[in-house]
Amino acid sequence: ILDGYAATQKLRRMGYLGPIIALTANAMPEQIEKCYEVGCNDCILKPINMNQLLNAVSKHTSQQSNFQLQ
Repeated sequence: ILDGYAATQKLRRMGYLGPIIALTANAMPEQIEKCYEVGCNDCILKPINMNQLLNAVSKHTSQQSNFQLQ
C-alpha cells in the first residue's frame, strides 16, 4: 500500500505524464511543497472546494489533452 507521495513517484517512474492533483488535509507549507517535489501538478487542500477542484482539473487537462502511460 502506497501513500500519495509514493504513488505519485511510482506513476512518474512508470512514465505517466498526465496531471496528478494531490488532495490533502495537511496545510503545512513543507508538505504542500513535497507534493510538487514528488511530481504532483497541483495541490488542493481539504475540505475540498468544488470550484477550486474543478478549476484545477480543467487547467491541467486542457493543457494536456493527450496524456497516457508511455
